[in-house]
Amino acid sequence: MPWLGACDSKSVKVLEQHAIWIRETGAGSINVSWWGPGSAIDRLMPTLMDVMKAHDLRVAMHLEPYRDRHAAAYADDVEYLIRELGDKRRWDCLLVLKNADGRQGPVFKSFRTLVPPTATDCHGTTTNSARLRGR
Repeated sequence: MPWLGACDSKSVKVLEQHAIWIRETGAGSINVSWWGPGSAIDRLMPTLMDVMKAHDLRVAMHLEPYRDRHAAAYADDVEYLIRELGDKRRWDCLLVLKNADGRQGPVFKSFRTLVPPTATDCHGTTTNSARLRGR
């Protein structure tokens, strides 16, 4: 049996102890697997972020491939996270990094994100994205 008892990610006591242990390592952030809007982890994020903030820890999201067409929904998911966990919380806990040129932004990780055959940018220009897929 684990020292804290059966693991319950929703337990503030468990989150608090994990945050203490994480800070004791010298780490400044955690990475959380996120499984989409409305998922169990999405509903837990406000509590998790409150606890991490109380221990001066930042949070980065790892966007899991939780549905078909993960790549097609990726931008919507990032916008959702920015709005719900960034803007609404006044950027109190998301991990934000600054580039050498001074630009800054939140950190999101992912894997198994498939790039579609073509991509359309914010100006409406569609291009062949084969070069992005390494072909």
